[in-house]
Amino acid sequence: MDGTVVMIGTGLSTGSWEPLADIFRGFGRRCQIIRSHDDAPAKCELGLLVNYGRVVPPDVLDSADRGFILTHSSPLPKGRGSAPIYNTAKEERDLILSLLFAAPEVDAGNLIAQARYPLSHSEVEPELRRIDDLLTVRVLRESASALLSGRVVGQQQDHSKATWCERRRPAHSEIDPNQSIAAQFNHLRGLPVSAPAFFSFRGRKYFISMTPEQDLPIDPGRIEVQRFF
Repeated sequence: MDGTVVMIGTGLSTGSWEPLADIFRGFGRRCQIIRSHDDAPAKCELGLLVNYGRVVPPDVLDSADRGFILTHSSPLPKGRGSAPIYNTAKEERDLILSLLFAAPEVDAGNLIAQARYPLSHSEVEPELRRIDDLLTVRVLRESASALLSGRVVGQQQDHSKATWCERRRPAHSEIDPNQSIAAQFNHLRGLPVSAPAFFSFRGRKYFISMTPEQDLPIDPGRIEVQRFF
């Protein structure tokens, strides 16, 4: 068996793969980091998709002896699809990261583990992404050995409970200047820096951003992990 872990996507929200690669290097595996599944090798031991926005075809998924796995920042089967970080803020729920096997249908594979972090519901998008990175590292660290052993099957999702979130566009960041900040707070704090809030007033378009005075402390001790293997 080829002892290579293929990592596809942009990695953590910081743009780094190193904390994740270090986990698998600790088990003596080689890590190959690529941006697109089009460049995937013909065979590998395990595939990992993190922050990757394309659908991976079945022939690539089948190239990994232990399967391809991915992370998705929602309590699957709820919240399949796009913008999970935004929807976490908008729905005012705790941040839950799911680790699952990749399948031909988006976000529908067997669940391997879920990590939960309780929120104050005042976090803004960059803070949510830092927490998301922490959850990603934690859940992979606790699952890597079992995944590499090939003994993980995972738990099938209850597809009857699945919900779907559509892809968000910059135009979806609009706010209503006639409504209070409080009424739109969850929408505002969930918007990414790349698509800031805006409103139109008196013939002009204005952009606004949410920048807290201080960052909230993140406590790794508050993470709860549920494994399905």
